[in-house]
Amino acid sequence: MERYHALLRRAYKIISSELEDASKELTLQIAVKAINDSAGPDRLVPTLLVFGAYPQMTNNSPPSPSVVQRAEAIRKATKEVRRLYATRQVNDALGMRNGPNTLTTLNLPLQSKVRVWREKGGWLGPH
Repeated sequence: MERYHALLRRAYKIISSELEDASKELTLQIAVKAINDSAGPDRLVPTLLVFGAYPQMTNNSPPSPSVVQRAEAIRKATKEVRRLYATRQVNDALGMRNGPNTLTTLNLPLQSKVRVWREKGGWLGPH
């Protein structure tokens, strides 16, 4: 849960700056919705998992100005949350190791006996 704290805080900050007259409870609710409408690290969208689709508004009933302001605030917060997710994925990929540490093998003296991995035979050796 702590990995979402920064995202929630950032979304809350954007929404509170966009909707200055909204209560803190409403601002927090909108921030949580913005995060739930964004794809997470597992590429899962919680809103889609629960409801099967994004909630939509019809053209027959135009929204009130406050709903339009809320929707715009959610859109801005969702955009920022997606940017933060992308930044985190890039940082995780850059920090990931690409393979086992071979430094101990490279530091062995010449003609040392070592075990070798063969795809069909497994570990063989010492050679």
